[in-house]
Amino acid sequence: MSLQDKYASVVAAAQSAGVTDLKVVEQEGILYISGTTSTNEAKDAVWNALGAIDATYSASDINIDVRSEERRVGKE
Repeated sequence: MSLQDKYASVVAAAQSAGVTDLKVVEQEGILYISGTTSTNEAKDAVWNALGAIDATYSASDINIDVRSEERRVGKE
């Protein structure tokens, strides 16, 4: 099974969430997923898809760099 097959649901979540400039590259045994989204919820959807595959988020064969243009409101 290729990494793109293994993590197809993560890529699908990124596409469904509207991640722009989405890049998916498999290189040297690591799947790199990157792009930009306008909301934190969309970014979280990508991470939640990974969590469904790897609940501990400890997989060493995937690297996700999806950035949100929305700022999180912190507590002051």
